[in-house]
Amino acid sequence: MQLLRVWLAGRLVTGAAKPRSFGKMWLPRMNRSYNYALAVLALTSGLPAIAQVTDFRLSQAVQVESAPASLVAYLDAWGESGVPVEELSPDVISATLGGQALELVDLQPHRSAGGGVAYIFSVDISRSLSQAQFEGIRRAIDGWFGRLRPEDRAALISFGDRSEVVVDFTGEVEVLRQALLGLGPTDGSTVLYQGIHDAVELSSRRDEDLPGRRVLVVLSDGLDEGSGLTAEDVLATLEERSLPLYALGFGGSARRDSLDLLLRLATNSGGSFIAVDGFDFEGAYDATREIIERVWVAELRCDTCPTDGSRQRLQVNLNVGGRVLSKGLDMRLLPPLNAPAGEPDGGASPVTPVADVEDVMEPSQAEAAQGAAGIDLRLWLAIGGGVLLAALAAYAIGRRRSGGDSEDEEVPRRRPVRAKMSRRERKLNEVPMDSKPPATAISLRLVVVRGSSRGHEYRFLLREEGILGSGKGSDFTVAEEPGVAAQHVALYQESGSVYARNLAEREPMLLNGAALDQPQPIKSGDLLGNKAFIARIVLG
Repeated sequence: MQLLRVWLAGRLVTGAAKPRSFGKMWLPRMNRSYNYALAVLALTSGLPAIAQVTDFRLSQAVQVESAPASLVAYLDAWGESGVPVEELSPDVISATLGGQALELVDLQPHRSAGGGVAYIFSVDISRSLSQAQFEGIRRAIDGWFGRLRPEDRAALISFGDRSEVVVDFTGEVEVLRQALLGLGPTDGSTVLYQGIHDAVELSSRRDEDLPGRRVLVVLSDGLDEGSGLTAEDVLATLEERSLPLYALGFGGSARRDSLDLLLRLATNSGGSFIAVDGFDFEGAYDATREIIERVWVAELRCDTCPTDGSRQRLQVNLNVGGRVLSKGLDMRLLPPLNAPAGEPDGGASPVTPVADVEDVMEPSQAEAAQGAAGIDLRLWLAIGGGVLLAALAAYAIGRRRSGGDSEDEEVPRRRPVRAKMSRRERKLNEVPMDSKPPATAISLRLVVVRGSSRGHEYRFLLREEGILGSGKGSDFTVAEEPGVAAQHVALYQESGSVYARNLAEREPMLLNGAALDQPQPIKSGDLLGNKAFIARIVLG
């Protein structure tokens, strides 16, 4: 690049510049004085690009699994007109985590850093895409698969009527390609938010062979149908797990509102948004890959930062020409996977068991302790025996005296014990041999995220079985919700889990966006509802 600048400066100074076409623009013939000015500009443009930085983005930060005190931050810096910077000096970067200063160990472009990327591709298989459009998307993703490096991994998720992990993380390109060939625009709805949620869950894996950097690539018109999640739910999940969303939006002005929402999700998660121009899916995917790969990798270290999973604020600062640009995100440093029990920070001292105290004594001390214990035991046995003998003697004397004084007295008769129980008593005590012990009550909370009582929290106690609904006949009443039938869902315990069974035919419930057409187990965090009513379930 520097040689190109010098060559351009020389050509300009010697007046060798000729009219050249550049797209639709023409460079006019220039006089020598103007050439000198451009030569100076060309040479000075070779100064460190950090002087041209106007803004940057902290797209992601991940913990180094092999060194829990180290973390890696990914920065995307650009200058005027959004041009990415080519040089970034370590001297201008500082960072803190939870208020503690971090040491900058290394800074280099991602292409030079050598670390891989774990890509998650979410593919829309709804009929909102034509067959021709889907073929263009397939070719674009297939081309990306062909450019994966040996250290990269990729996973494939489809979302339509439901979300499904088609291929787990793998480095085998042919496996990914064959799975992609099996997809097509077949479904009638689009659970976009559920697909993003499942991708976030997949990104939380801590497998040893997975790269620390995880990114989500989604092509969509931004429209969500029936997932049961809101945009706020998705955004909170993306930010919590520090997963950047790189979205490719299509649909044009007809999807303006949903695409604006998709743009917000991508930008706030640390990713980016690219609008697809016509049917140029390959160009959009290539541009997205370029954005992902052009980041700067900053390796940071903090030996005193807690690795207990608590939320801490990472703040990265760029001191550029007297201006300080600052970006931050919340993250959690986790203890290493091989940390011994009771040592979340990797530095807790082991506790010596009480039974092993004798092992650390000197032999003479151990023998003395055993002798003292034996003497104490014999003494207490002697005292206890004497007390017992005295008590028996006193009891015998008392019996003899009482027997001689009361020979002529009539001993009162005791009331005979009734041998039979009444019929009512027998009924109450009858327990079938095959009866089950009563189930332990489980605390059940419903937090309304969509409906007339949005934000309200209902609290119930589920024993064996109960009915959720809006009518008087229900055990768990959700009042003033037109989207809830009088008796809508049966909740019951079975084999240590809580199950939900749909009761309403007109407005069937959805569990995490999927139809509740048969009993399904539920857990904390699941979403139960329909188009008019959605509640988050919290158990325990």
